[in-house]
Amino acid sequence: DDFLILEHHPGMLRARELFFLGRIVEARREWYHATRHMAEWQLQGAAKLAQGWGWHDRAIITMARTSQRDDLDLRFPLLHYDEITALARRHGIDPAFAFAIVRQESAFTPDARSHAGALGLMQLLPRTARQVARRMNVRLRHDRELLEIDTNLRLGMAHLRDMLSRYNNNRLLAAAAYNAGRYRVDKWIRQDAIIPADIWVETLPFRETRNYIQNVLLFTAIYEQKLGGSPPRMIRSSLHPISPAGAILALRAPAD
Repeated sequence: DDFLILEHHPGMLRARELFFLGRIVEARREWYHATRHMAEWQLQGAAKLAQGWGWHDRAIITMARTSQRDDLDLRFPLLHYDEITALARRHGIDPAFAFAIVRQESAFTPDARSHAGALGLMQLLPRTARQVARRMNVRLRHDRELLEIDTNLRLGMAHLRDMLSRYNNNRLLAAAAYNAGRYRVDKWIRQDAIIPADIWVETLPFRETRNYIQNVLLFTAIYEQKLGGSPPRMIRSSLHPISPAGAILALRAPAD
């Protein structure tokens, strides 16, 4: 059995033991060396193994190296469900949108670190996190606390709420600001025209932000469906035209 052979691959066994010992950096190193020359069917099997171990970020990242896109349970897990849904509802955020931001930011990697210095599940920059923490009267002693799941989600959801509030609950603009910063988004909003949302996204100067927004909208639709919602209505509600100074044109949602 091919899966059984893969399960007993020496590199996979080493990665598994290191993961369960909490030696995550070493486990990732073993995983990388074990999977770097694998064929697609082996990568799919490896992703399934990681999912079974509860190593969801490796499962997501490994499956992304294949052409397989249909395994939504593996690619879009509902991790930290209680924490994310509770915080999202406390801040008036659609839980599906909250899950999508976490999925896009870190693929649920608790100790994720970006080249820009962003940390944790919601990839918070320490300076931004400290500003949010001060406003919430939360004591943040050290940047490494942002690698703690509860702290990161608490501050990250509050920051996401700030972005939504700044842009009248427009998720497209909030996602753009979460990725690129609110000052850039303010600059990108034209002062003299109302622009269809899809055209506004496609004309952004940063490819990373264009891809980010598109992914977040797609991921939100997937999570909306997983949470029992209605993706088509959700997608339409995110695509109001972009109007001067960030004011969102009040449009009636199209009838189903």
